[in-house]
Amino acid sequence: GIKKLSKKIRNTRKAHDSFAQDERIKSKRFGLDISVFLHKAISCDEGAGEFHLQPAIPITKVETVCKKLIGLFKRADATLVVCFDGDHHILKNEENKKRRTEHSGAAAHLKDILLRENPDQHVEEAKKMMKQATYVRPDIIAHAVSIFKEHKVETYGAIYEADFQLWYWEMTGFTHGTISVDSDIFAMGSKDANSLFIDLLNVESSDGKCKIIKRDDVWKQDLFGKGSRINTGLQGRRREEAKLNVQAQTLSVR
Repeated sequence: GIKKLSKKIRNTRKAHDSFAQDERIKSKRFGLDISVFLHKAISCDEGAGEFHLQPAIPITKVETVCKKLIGLFKRADATLVVCFDGDHHILKNEENKKRRTEHSGAAAHLKDILLRENPDQHVEEAKKMMKQATYVRPDIIAHAVSIFKEHKVETYGAIYEADFQLWYWEMTGFTHGTISVDSDIFAMGSKDANSLFIDLLNVESSDGKCKIIKRDDVWKQDLFGKGSRINTGLQGRRREEAKLNVQAQTLSVR
């Protein structure tokens, strides 16, 4: 991805955009990678605390975040299309192994803290480990899916990671834009120069503070230094690569 993409494209001193009030959003369909929102929900104090309860219970913060997203789209008069990650690609095996090691290490450290003679003296350390030990379990995904389906929100599962599915939706006209924090989607391109990328969407704000970036503006930027730019050739190569990872038919989450 491109680190701090929105800062490279827009003047950071400019006020945030409002998802709920921006006319460019109205009547449009937006694909959303839900994984980041779920990760944030379970890694806050409230969410992490419920994550570690046994037996597992539905996490309140997950429900809150999902319903805030639904409400935000209603206020914006736009259509939310949710995408969940599918199987991880083999190229991410090492990264996923590292993540599992970090999660299990944090969980072991947390257990050690709780077994200490005076655990109440290590509250902040315990909170930190509680957050680091969280990950999006299958039951958390199922909980989110049930909430979206209850509210008639289109909900799909990608074959691999959601990034490729979101790109494919734009390319086929299934959506008008994408909500994500992953700038890889820009490198893959879109056939519509007016499609929108919604960055840093804050569901905790009533109007949905975010940064709305028109895809055509990205191609005009020298994001990789003087004399270089993302060009149509790169877009073409990325499209061909992505076609190898995306099937023509979107799989519904069952």
